[in-house]
Amino acid sequence: MDVVDDEKKMLVLVKRWSDTTEARIIFHFSSEQGSMPVPISEGRWLKAMDSAEKQWQGPGSRVAAEIESQGELTFIRPPYSVLVLTRERSIL
Repeated sequence: MDVVDDEKKMLVLVKRWSDTTEARIIFHFSSEQGSMPVPISEGRWLKAMDSAEKQWQGPGSRVAAEIESQGELTFIRPPYSVLVLTRERSIL
């Protein structure tokens, strides 16, 4: 597991993986909406949970259910939100 924080953007990125899967958890602690580029490994990622969704009483998610990354993605995050992305790892 790796944890990277950016105090200026009020962002914490958690990278977690096993032999077969990866997860990225993006915590946004700012009281204001923010746009942020985040390093995300290349490949197809699935949104596992987004606290911005209406079911969590958020304003509505702006993140697609499936995302293709080329190594970095930019997210527009509402205040005090968390986003969880997962993907299967290719085993060589």
